[in-house]
Amino acid sequence: MSILISDEGIPAGERFERWRESLSHAKQAAPVEVEADDEAGYRFSVRYGDLGATRVSLVTTMPYRAYRSPRLIRESSPDLVNLGMILRGRAGFSLPDREADLTPGTFCVCETWRPYSVDVRGPGAGRAVRSLMMAFPRALLPLPDAKMREVSAVAMPAGPGIGALASRLLVQLAAGMGHYGPAEASRLSAAALEVLAVRLAYALDCGRLVAPETRRGALLASIHDFIARHLGDPELSP
Repeated sequence: MSILISDEGIPAGERFERWRESLSHAKQAAPVEVEADDEAGYRFSVRYGDLGATRVSLVTTMPYRAYRSPRLIRESSPDLVNLGMILRGRAGFSLPDREADLTPGTFCVCETWRPYSVDVRGPGAGRAVRSLMMAFPRALLPLPDAKMREVSAVAMPAGPGIGALASRLLVQLAAGMGHYGPAEASRLSAAALEVLAVRLAYALDCGRLVAPETRRGALLASIHDFIARHLGDPELSP
């Protein structure tokens, strides 16, 4: 099941406030402060759903800026990881000591107890930005805290190899969120998180820190992905 929130039927003067509320829903109880250059005429659409313990959101908006401030962290600090991927447009994701430049197909992660800012920019005048967001408990990502700090707000390109697989799985998971049953949703989100863990470990050059069962799960997802993409190939064999 998925939920759609959009500006349809909302008076122009109330749309931006509705978007502000919607973004907090998408981030699963990790509220942010939001601002935009054209708040009066703002347009947006958010579709989100819970797949197991993971909340997945597809967001289409005008450009905006969001801040996870120390004040908001003091008020609400769930132990979550946020993942953001740009599908159209680009974004700058900043921590106090670094910034990731996100282009289409590129994603980054960050824990919600850390202050951060996001500057989401359009692909051209009058064109909307499209992005994918995920929020899930920190405990589901089997990386030590020190390594997690190293990989936070680091741009993860879409390919090749495990990077391409991670990006494809995330997009497929979001695209089908309204059609999965509870058991299938939990299985698919678990597989996506296993691939994500291996992708982040690869970026850190610390694959040994990922449990063998997580690596096996990522390998199985890679095999399934390869088969699905080559079913029409007459050379495909066992």
